[in-house]
Amino acid sequence: MFRPALCPAVLALSGALLAPPALAQDDGPWEDTRERTEVEETIEEAVDETYEEEEYEEEYEEEEYEEEESASEPRESSNKGPWKPKPYFEPFVNAAIYSGSGASSSVDVGAALGAQAGIRYHQENGMLQGRTRLSGAYILTSGGTGTDVRLGSFMGVRPKLAGAEIGLDVFRNEYNGSAVALAPTTGVDFPTVRVQLGPQQAYLLGGITATWLGEESRQVDFTQLETFGFGHEFEWQAGLSLGLSRLRLMGVYYQRTVAGGTSQGLAFGLGI
Repeated sequence: MFRPALCPAVLALSGALLAPPALAQDDGPWEDTRERTEVEETIEEAVDETYEEEEYEEEYEEEEYEEEESASEPRESSNKGPWKPKPYFEPFVNAAIYSGSGASSSVDVGAALGAQAGIRYHQENGMLQGRTRLSGAYILTSGGTGTDVRLGSFMGVRPKLAGAEIGLDVFRNEYNGSAVALAPTTGVDFPTVRVQLGPQQAYLLGGITATWLGEESRQVDFTQLETFGFGHEFEWQAGLSLGLSRLRLMGVYYQRTVAGGTSQGLAFGLGI
């Protein structure tokens, strides 16, 4: 069989292509493996760093989202919370003294018997508190008789050791005595301001009240008097309140400037 002869140049080229690549004299299989291992470690470190950066960015984005949610939610204030009402009833006996103006004026001494009932309300998680009450009293003295009916509402704040309230009291009263004669009239006590100092179990209290009257004969002109006051009548008071189990005892001294004289009293209250 005829076999064509191959050119020596073709044989040489074929041998060069089929032969394995020659390694450098100083290179060996261990050196090549070491180089590949270093490259793989470098790649793994870069991948790990990229993964850690992505985790950090995800955590940072989650923290920002939580902060935005908390900022968007309404914050609870110390002055907000559900209201808790409590009805109350308090009978009272007040010592009543009416003194006329002038050196020769007489004095009527007696008592005012009455009671008040209403609702006290305060915030369970806040400092606001208030009360709305209806009261009535019959006045009997050595010189005459009188009546007093009131409807008022008051609101204030009461931290642990101090408090204050302001309110409005609508009333109708009269007194016909020998020392002072006060014609029947409708009026408003405003502002009625009272402050408290001390814990709820025992505290001192004080306050002032300006009164505005419809009856002109009852209106006091304080510009003609040396006594401080404003409105048509003016009252100041000071007292003490004690909490005993479910009862509350209260004693308050008050003095009111009225037309033709003054009205003084010492009020004793029993809270239930």
